[in-house]
Amino acid sequence: MASFTNFATLSYNGGTTNSNIVTGEILEALTAVKTAVSANYSAGDRITYALSLYHPDPRRYMVPGDMGLFAYPYIDFHPPYNVDQSCEPFPKFLFMYNAETGAHQTLGPFANRVRRIIRRTKSGDPVMLSDGLPKVYRVRSRELGLPVLPAVTCLGEDGTVRWSFSTEVSIGSFHAAPDGVITLFGRADDDSAAIIQIDGETGEMLRTRHFPPEEGMREMIYAEPIDALVCRSDASGELVVLDEALEEVRRMPDNGFSCVSEFHGNCLWNLYYSPPSIRFLDLSDGSVHSTPLEIPDFPTNVLPDGRILGVNGKQNRLTVFDQNGTMVSRCSVPGRLCFSFISSGEVFLAEMRGLDKYGWGCDELFDEASAHVWRLDPAPKK
Repeated sequence: MASFTNFATLSYNGGTTNSNIVTGEILEALTAVKTAVSANYSAGDRITYALSLYHPDPRRYMVPGDMGLFAYPYIDFHPPYNVDQSCEPFPKFLFMYNAETGAHQTLGPFANRVRRIIRRTKSGDPVMLSDGLPKVYRVRSRELGLPVLPAVTCLGEDGTVRWSFSTEVSIGSFHAAPDGVITLFGRADDDSAAIIQIDGETGEMLRTRHFPPEEGMREMIYAEPIDALVCRSDASGELVVLDEALEEVRRMPDNGFSCVSEFHGNCLWNLYYSPPSIRFLDLSDGSVHSTPLEIPDFPTNVLPDGRILGVNGKQNRLTVFDQNGTMVSRCSVPGRLCFSFISSGEVFLAEMRGLDKYGWGCDELFDEASAHVWRLDPAPKK
């Protein structure tokens, strides 16, 4: 989704000054569903509700290595799995669904909060990433014999644990490489940070690198164009490039970029508001250049050929800019444009209809939802 920057302007007594520039990312558009756990209740009863958050982008649920397989974490609020008041109510199950065959399977329950499936082993076993519990829940959970630390766990076909790797740091980001190496980035309670690499086939730790609290290391991404890991240091205002052995390759000023920025070739890119433009940071040499946009918009993707895709605030209008920022086309859709993707060299846009209201909904609302995929054809050559 779109990255954005913002700043404040303060005017006082005839003078004007701008604040520092901050960067953020619109990760997902959420819709909430609130459902009473019990079907029967009366006035004065204490009612327990299940609150579910939905978003129309299914990519985070795709199981790597199998485009048709999805893994959805969820909570079962009904006995015997209703949430103990002493433990945190986070996803305890995984619903595995094959979109091509319709086959499905439920794995769990799991003691830790389930985040997602991050890879499959050579034998096809899913490897699951789960979060640890916040401090307020840890004492009681330990008394109950429940896991409290973040973990990477390999599951068998029936959901049994084949192996598990736990760490004291709170896992923020990860990367699962094709060769099976899983890289985890996390921060500890003392504000230090660590990058840990484990063997995705066995769970064995391969190597680790620690960053002291004064380094202020906040984020990590895998930069596929340069085959390197990139971290951002708040303390120095730098991006730190690491090789596959976690050795430092180079540092460069972050220039307002963060590790949530998107990639285009060797460059990170983000949106800059004053003036409206796309900024690019070349990770190979640290150089920065900008492409001004003809009209303001929220960029969602920079295509390999340099075209820029943008949406309006309601996500129902697409604007296509050329590599120079000039608008070349614009169109509207009835629903919301959720994301774009490239397949076999062609560009596609996913639209969701029916879930057009943010906030509360009901299960029946999702029965009326529909997904539509559009192909973006190249502009005719003049």
